[in-house]
Amino acid sequence: QEAGTRVTWGEQVTGKPDRLLVAKIGGHDIAVRQPQWLQQIAQAKCAGASIWVDYTDHHIGFKSVMSDFYAQVLKQSDMVVCPSGQMQSMLHECLAEICGPTTRPDIRIVADAIEVTISAPKTRINNPVNMLWFGHQSNISYLAKFLTERLPALNLPKNLLILTNEQGLQ
Repeated sequence: QEAGTRVTWGEQVTGKPDRLLVAKIGGHDIAVRQPQWLQQIAQAKCAGASIWVDYTDHHIGFKSVMSDFYAQVLKQSDMVVCPSGQMQSMLHECLAEICGPTTRPDIRIVADAIEVTISAPKTRINNPVNMLWFGHQSNISYLAKFLTERLPALNLPKNLLILTNEQGLQ
């Protein structure tokens, strides 16, 4: 406020923003919340707001409960911020399909502070093999498929630690 900037957040757009940042909205009650959010975003855009989207997960490239929301909001966006060049490239491809020949949003990278250079796998003598899976409940089916279809072929003793939200553990 000292700089003359007013910042609000939540489920409702209040006032007449100059810039509306759409960040992770979460998938809970998405069937109810999606039309409400999209309507508010469209109203803000019609009132002159610049729509910015924080695109940290590739919901357009991989089917999720959030895919349709992101497809719709990206059509209305002026700026998209993503965490890596790889995500930027994947999003460019998807936007060509979503937006067609219409104007596409500018895509900028704000590098993810925890992105690291990928190293080639190395054989280690640790026994048993320890694995960590950190993910959202919507991806647990992929983990289960990996555990049943691919992991047994590796024939390794293993410990698996799963970090997810409470719904994912149920």
